[in-house]
Amino acid sequence: MLTHTMEDVMEIVLKTLLFTLLAAGSAVVFMADRIEKKFNMGKKESIKHSEEYDEKTLEDLKTQKAVIRVKLFGLVVLLPVIIIILIVFK
Repeated sequence: MLTHTMEDVMEIVLKTLLFTLLAAGSAVVFMADRIEKKFNMGKKESIKHSEEYDEKTLEDLKTQKAVIRVKLFGLVVLLPVIIIILIVFK
């Protein structure tokens, strides 16, 4: 017969949640280019001094800026999760 204390159950739930968030944050970082293309986020970006660039370069810069924003969002999710994992798994 298995006997688990509430503390054991909470630890298992916490670890499961952490690894789920870790997977989600990693997926966002690694799939940032696809996410940007799917939601067409480059069109919403603005570039300072855009008149200095030709149309193709400007579109590339907007796309790169949108991809960086998506990756930063993924890292915002990942960083606290990694820190908590290091604390939990001492």
